[in-house]
Amino acid sequence: MITLAVAMPVFNEADGIHETLSELNHIFKNANEDVQYFIQNDQSTDNTVEIISKSADELGMKILLETNPTNLGHGPTVINAYLRAVNSEAETVLQLDSDGQFNPGELVKLLNSVRSGNELAIGVRKNRVDPWFRIILTKSLRILLFLRFGKYFEDPNSPIRAYKKEVLRNLIKHVPSNALIPNIYLVIIAKLRGIRIEHFSVTHRDRRGKNKMGSTWVSKSRLKSIVRLTRFTTRALREFFGFKPTRV
Repeated sequence: MITLAVAMPVFNEADGIHETLSELNHIFKNANEDVQYFIQNDQSTDNTVEIISKSADELGMKILLETNPTNLGHGPTVINAYLRAVNSEAETVLQLDSDGQFNPGELVKLLNSVRSGNELAIGVRKNRVDPWFRIILTKSLRILLFLRFGKYFEDPNSPIRAYKKEVLRNLIKHVPSNALIPNIYLVIIAKLRGIRIEHFSVTHRDRRGKNKMGSTWVSKSRLKSIVRLTRFTTRALREFFGFKPTRV
């Protein structure tokens, strides 16, 4: 019986995805988890898909790989992975990004949390190793969320989180399918509804591969990468101020 569904977006992660999957496979086998991986490919232009397929065969992993019809961006790709995971037979859904910026050994405590009474467990990334401007964005987001909702959110955009499946199924209905920042919306709705959330400090590691900026923002020019991130942030802010979370 499948015990865990992992929802994972991918985009141009060829130089690190095998190692990420191998680590996850090792940890979950030792924890006696029967896992299905719902990997959503956002039209990768490298050989990410081929490496994932080879990894599934080599490691004996249950990987269900789907590719978006067009390049949709990270947010909608996460949503598509979530929607597939909530239709699985697993009762617990774990969301992870594919860049390996987490310690797989710490994930079991999130799973145990939602299996022992909590409905959502979030890994709070301490001592982050991201570029300085991404850290500033996260800190600014905390202030913005507090000013708008009067609540403190520790790491609202963390891609390290576990849900009770039925809770996620209900929450995801209230997030636009093309949302740029779905994980933020999910935790806002959860907090406003009084859903039981537990936070855990987790290790934050350098992303795998040569590029430390992230595949979404990568460019030969560092300045262009920052410009891309700035444009995305502007679009996300417009979307955020138009978002009206439901409390019931």
